[in-house]
Amino acid sequence: NYNVALPMNGTSNDTQMQEFARQQDRQAAQAYFLHMSAMGIEPWDHVKPFEESSSPMRSCARAVARMACFTYLPDAIHNIEDGAEVRYHRPCDT
Repeated sequence: NYNVALPMNGTSNDTQMQEFARQQDRQAAQAYFLHMSAMGIEPWDHVKPFEESSSPMRSCARAVARMACFTYLPDAIHNIEDGAEVRYHRPCDT
C-alpha cells in the first residue's frame, strides 16, 4: 500500500482522475499477465500475488506484480501538496 502519483492537467476533475487510475490499473494488470506469460509462468495461477501461497513461484509473481504496479502506478513523493507540479523521480529512488 502506498500513495499513487498520477499525472494531472489543470482541468482534470475527480471523474476523469478515477477513470485515468482505472486505465493505469488495467495497464499494470496487462503488463503483469504478459510478463508472467513470457517467463513461462501461468498468470492465472497467481491472480493475487501478494497473498500467501505455497507456489514455488510466489516470490517471482510478487516481484513481477511490484514492477508492474510501480511502472503504471508510481509512488507519490511524500510531503507534497496535492496538485503541486514536481519533476520526475525514479520509481525505486531511495
